[in-house]
Amino acid sequence: MSGRRVFIVGDSLFAEGLAKMLAQAESATLVGVASTAEAASPMIDSSRADTIIVTAIGDAADSFCNLITRHPALPILRADLNANTVQVITSQQVSANVPDLLTALTNLSKRSDT
Repeated sequence: MSGRRVFIVGDSLFAEGLAKMLAQAESATLVGVASTAEAASPMIDSSRADTIIVTAIGDAADSFCNLITRHPALPILRADLNANTVQVITSQQVSANVPDLLTALTNLSKRSDT
């Protein structure tokens, strides 16, 4: 099967339903599910996921930030069933030897309005 290798993070009926839907999709392969970001992080590497879907963050904002930091090359989709929205979150790392914040800001990619 080709397409996206998707890992789901969440512990809800919505996450379960999404997992069932992806298990039958031809354009995506479900490679793992975890109830929390802490549990998901090591599993994401071993599953070779290329996309993460987070169905809820709840009170675990720090955990979500760690997930983004640990997997900066992966797009993270935050799906909110209550708001009927999907937010696409991407991260970008800059070299650790950047001397100051202003240099780091200068090195960031420009905003694309596409």
